[in-house]
Amino acid sequence: MLSLNENKRAELWQKLAAEVENHFRQVEELPVAPKTNVAEIRSHLAPLDFEKPLAPLAALDLAVKNLTEFQVHTPHPRYFGLFNHSSKPPDSAVWEQIPCGKSKRTRVLE
Repeated sequence: MLSLNENKRAELWQKLAAEVENHFRQVEELPVAPKTNVAEIRSHLAPLDFEKPLAPLAALDLAVKNLTEFQVHTPHPRYFGLFNHSSKPPDSAVWEQIPCGKSKRTRVLE
């Protein structure tokens, strides 16, 4: 169980708030949908070891990196909602929307 003292919790909350603000400031500069593939995401997640938990700030940094680099940015002004413009099956469209989340799920289930 994650149990942090008051100072560590405050540090984590401050970092989280700063990252959320940073996201809103930079979202227009990010691509709406990053060009990623399964192999790239899996190689990014490969070093994670469920037997050795990350430090809280490192876990937050990893989550921020994943959400910034491997997710569709719905607050982006050029995001027009879910639109599967391809002939791919619906599950493929879901992967394109949240590739890192789907890859994490696969990694946990393996």
